[in-house]
Amino acid sequence: AAVEATTAAAADDTAGGAHHGDACSADDAKSDDHALYWQALARALEEQGRLDESAEVLREGLRCAPRAVDLYLSLGVLLERAGAAAAALEVYASFPPPETDLPAFEHAVVANCVARLLLAAQDYDSPLLAESIVTVGRRLGVLNIERHIEALDQADRVEVIRDVYNRIQAGVDQSSFFALKGWNYDRSSVRQKQARRERTCLKSGEEAT
Repeated sequence: AAVEATTAAAADDTAGGAHHGDACSADDAKSDDHALYWQALARALEEQGRLDESAEVLREGLRCAPRAVDLYLSLGVLLERAGAAAAALEVYASFPPPETDLPAFEHAVVANCVARLLLAAQDYDSPLLAESIVTVGRRLGVLNIERHIEALDQADRVEVIRDVYNRIQAGVDQSSFFALKGWNYDRSSVRQKQARRERTCLKSGEEAT
């Protein structure tokens, strides 16, 4: 009933073109109902095709409730649908970090979104990549990072893989595991050698012509 009332209120405000920049209060950051209100209002605007307004409503909600994970996820998904993956990544990455070594479930959910977008963009050198995968692994277990690890393996980024596992299971000797997986050497040096060979071949071809 509370959700229905919140949705109805949001629909009324949407129809009336109400602006809620001054609607924040000290209790809003802790209120689930508040986050539901902003989500319902944004959803109503999105259904009307008013995507820019929907995104702004969610941003406004985040200013009022900066720890409401559902608002981050809703805004990120909206931006991804609009083809703004970089903006979505910025939103996900702005979620407040965990205050302890053990992340909460919502941190793992948002971190998974960050890792997914960075891997899709092939941004393997971003410090956010390993950090995000570590967050997922620490909270949800290593089985839940296998897809990310597979993508890194295919991209020959074994140094990132080793960093991730060593940070998730700190103090554990994983050399045998890395050797079994073929992750016990620096593939970045192999890539550098290959790049040098390609440059040499290109230069030789130019001189021949």
